[in-house]
Amino acid sequence: MTANERTKVAGKWTMLYRHGHTIKPEDIHCDGCQSNGGTVFHYYSMCEIRKCGKAKQVKSCAYCADYACEKLTNFFAMAPDAKANLEEIRKRM
Repeated sequence: MTANERTKVAGKWTMLYRHGHTIKPEDIHCDGCQSNGGTVFHYYSMCEIRKCGKAKQVKSCAYCADYACEKLTNFFAMAPDAKANLEEIRKRM
């Protein structure tokens, strides 16, 4: 994701998920739903996509039998690079 794309997504997420703080472009990075450390988006504990992935015990949404669900397609509208990344993973499966 380019710096300009991160800035746009950060602005959209700040408006959509107002919890008393501003989401900064540098906050938009995550090592994935199964990550137990490393780099995770500060909103990860409330992320419905992460909760779903953890519950289904999938490495990522690319491996899910329900790919691409409504939660994910809504996310893709804000982060199209995420879709491209998951599609690339699916091609290699």
